[in-house]
Amino acid sequence: MPSVIPYPVPHYTRGRKRRVNLLIFHTSEGARTIGSLGNFLRAKGTASYHVATDDVSLAEYVDPNNTAWHCRNGNPASEGFCFCGFASWSADEWLRHNVMLENAAWWLSRRAPARGIPLKKLSVAEVREAILNPNYPGGVCMHDTYTRAMQDGSHWDCGQPFYGRPLDWIIERARHLTGGPTHNIPEDDMANVAQKDWDDLVKMVRALWYQVQGPNEQGWELWDGSTEKDSLVDIGRRTQSKVGSRLTLTGRPGGDQDDLFGHVLSTRAELRIAAKKWDEFIARNV
Repeated sequence: MPSVIPYPVPHYTRGRKRRVNLLIFHTSEGARTIGSLGNFLRAKGTASYHVATDDVSLAEYVDPNNTAWHCRNGNPASEGFCFCGFASWSADEWLRHNVMLENAAWWLSRRAPARGIPLKKLSVAEVREAILNPNYPGGVCMHDTYTRAMQDGSHWDCGQPFYGRPLDWIIERARHLTGGPTHNIPEDDMANVAQKDWDDLVKMVRALWYQVQGPNEQGWELWDGSTEKDSLVDIGRRTQSKVGSRLTLTGRPGGDQDDLFGHVLSTRAELRIAAKKWDEFIARNV
């Protein structure tokens, strides 16, 4: 569960005039941290969001029982969530910002049940129905969908690429967090898309492996008679037991392969598990 940092802003309307049946996503189009976005909202007297996320944390700017100013005439019907990012991002770029997406999923998993809103991505026609009919169940959309549904304003965030795989992943993850039915979207979709992250992981593991191979590639001896190589293999095996997937790493030039850490990761959460184990290993042995 992410921590939510209170960061109150003064620009909102107290209370609610009608039932809330829309959860709407936005992008900041400039501010890249919740602090800088909060400062902007405090200074700007015409806008606010209920919640925002950057690549680290969540901030609450306006209590959900009050009406934030994020979506023009759609404000009374909605709660607004802002990503500190850009509508111009590709789907692949969105999927690299795993903390943002995870925070958004967590927010949906709390606010949708609280409002009785289905965890469902809405079409333009469905958003229009939700605005015109407070009794309509509603769902999840972005600012652009509202703009096109109501012909109200010109904002097009979070961009059409977001409305594909990234939002699908967020909603599927939110369903998982609420214990509801899921629709078999691969949980490792982000890791599959963000190939650069995998490439960087391979480089890191390979470099560390070279450092600890020791004399005759047997590993430097540790105080208990084992070697650093033994420790790495053990960490790899224990990580595999948690993760259940393999990543074969090419060893030293010449075609040999070491699968010592061939066990790391199918999702970003598992990447964090492995990173923690690296930290523990380094603290003990380096």
